[in-house]
Amino acid sequence: MIEMLVVLVLTALMSAMMLGTIRQMQHWRHVEQRALRQAELDTLADFMAAEIGGALNLPLLHRGGEDPVSLVGSSDRVTFVAVLRTGFDIRRLVEAQYSLNGSATPPIVSRLVWQHRPPVNDSMSAQAEELYRGAETIRFRYLAGKEGEPRVWQDSWRASGQLPVAVQVELQSRVESGLILARRVAILAQ
Repeated sequence: MIEMLVVLVLTALMSAMMLGTIRQMQHWRHVEQRALRQAELDTLADFMAAEIGGALNLPLLHRGGEDPVSLVGSSDRVTFVAVLRTGFDIRRLVEAQYSLNGSATPPIVSRLVWQHRPPVNDSMSAQAEELYRGAETIRFRYLAGKEGEPRVWQDSWRASGQLPVAVQVELQSRVESGLILARRVAILAQ
C-alpha cells in the first residue's frame, strides 16, 4: 500500500514538473520571438538612419516644377537625395523615399528610389523596394533650428535649400507580449 502511495506521489511530481517545463518553454518562445522582432526593427532603424544621415542638399527633381527642396518629410514619410547602395555593389546618386504601406497585411516598410538625373529619354519612374513586413507604425521627426537658436522637433519638413539638423526614425511593432520600439536619430551634415 505504501509503495502505491509513493508511486502516486512520484507520478504527481513528475506531471507537475512536465507542466511547469511546458509553461517555461512557452515563456521562452515568447521571449525569443520578442528579441528576434526587436533585433529586426533595430537593424531596419539603423539602416534607415544611416541612409537618411547621408542626405545631400540637392533639389528633389522627381517632384517636377515645385519649389526646389532638398528634403520633404511628414510624420509618416521622408524623401531626400543621397548616394545610396541600389544593388550589391552599386552606389548611385538617387532620390529616396521611406514610408509604410499600411493597407498591406502585414504593413510593409518600403523604399522608393528615383534616379536623380536620369538620361534625357528616360522617365522618372520609381523603383520600389520592400524592406520589412510587420511594422505597425513608422514616424519621422525633424530637428529644426540654426546655430545659436533653440532647436525644436517638428512633425514635418519642407524648407527650400535647407536640411534639418537631424531626423528621428521611429518604428513600432506588436508581438504577443506587447509593443516593441526602435528609435534612431540621423544627424545630417550641414
